[in-house]
Amino acid sequence: WTTLWRFSDGEPWVTVARAPAAVHFRFGRFAEFRVSPALIEIAPRGRASDATLRHLLLDQALPLALASEGSLVLHASAVLLGGRAVLFAGEAGAGKSTLAALLAMRGAPVLADDGVLIEEAPDGSLLAIPSYPGLRLFADSSSAVHLDASGPAVADYTRKRRVAAGTHPELFRATPAPLGRIYLLSTGDDIRAARVSRRDAVVAMVRHAYRAGTGERGALQQQLDTITRCSAGLDVWTLERPRDLSRAAAVAELVAADHRGG
Repeated sequence: WTTLWRFSDGEPWVTVARAPAAVHFRFGRFAEFRVSPALIEIAPRGRASDATLRHLLLDQALPLALASEGSLVLHASAVLLGGRAVLFAGEAGAGKSTLAALLAMRGAPVLADDGVLIEEAPDGSLLAIPSYPGLRLFADSSSAVHLDASGPAVADYTRKRRVAAGTHPELFRATPAPLGRIYLLSTGDDIRAARVSRRDAVVAMVRHAYRAGTGERGALQQQLDTITRCSAGLDVWTLERPRDLSRAAAVAELVAADHRGG
């Protein structure tokens, strides 16, 4: 077993092991997933709720399983804006879901909440593939975007709640879209956006890609090949903004204004 992610106190959160015909992902005391080409087996550990198992499958195990086969999955949210997928990449808690929700309320439907699969089209262009329809928001974020997030809890270990497509179908889209701009979220004193160099764009894509362990050399090479092939066409910007929910609407408006008219 190899540790992928740890809690701040050093306790392992996600560990991975590969068998001849499957890859295993273990999530702390909650569950273990055995993923093979034809089957995903879920083994609860302790008293994990169905909601927790669903979350771990959709938002953790599936992106990691795709990454273990060499697919490029970015830790990002995505909305459809100006006919293209606009992505917001960042660490956990960076505000990706809040920004996606604000733009969805302005008519830019959500393609993905936290994991975006990037695939190459036959003509060499890039497509963003939607994940399941849904958003996960803390209470203060749902209040800031004026969206009722009174759905079920995401998991036993978080205070986030789900905004489901059944309640707000107009906020989601399930159609693949051409990859547009990627924003790298960071914290600052004001709202600023700036384009990054091709080199920094490649570094950012590598940094924000799901990886199922450094031992997966073939999968890592395939990911890197995809990134380098498409790097000339990447449109990557930093988006600096205060960690202040009262300013979040202004950030969303800046992004929307940049993409009006396609």
